[in-house]
Amino acid sequence: MVNKNKLQKVFFNTLLWFKENIPILLWVVLLISMLKHTLFFWYFNNLNDNVFWVLIADIIWSISAGNPINSYIIVSWVWDINSKIILITTFLVAWVTVWFLQIPAEIYFFWKKFAFKRNIISFLLAILIWLSVYFLIKL
Repeated sequence: MVNKNKLQKVFFNTLLWFKENIPILLWVVLLISMLKHTLFFWYFNNLNDNVFWVLIADIIWSISAGNPINSYIIVSWVWDINSKIILITTFLVAWVTVWFLQIPAEIYFFWKKFAFKRNIISFLLAILIWLSVYFLIKL
């Protein structure tokens, strides 16, 4: 049986956490939403699968991060309009793993060194995964 006082304490601590952290999370979500909607249509309509455009796409999708559930829905739609698998791979990996706009929130919740290392490693891995898919398809 849970002690009533302990349950109240946990509840109020959770409310306090939300009160302190909701503004940070809200600004991150708003920035991501603004960028995501403006860049999404440009990306799938104007890109080729050469190295320059894929690097540009990785930078764009690294800035406008998203969650995996939405990306699966977006990819199914993009697949239906016959977009290239290389562009879809770049989009998925960069959008789900690299979150440059969320660095202030990551620094706040974790620490600066972790936030920057995680994002840089994820960005480099997104490019490496794109290169792997590119060369596998070209074989």
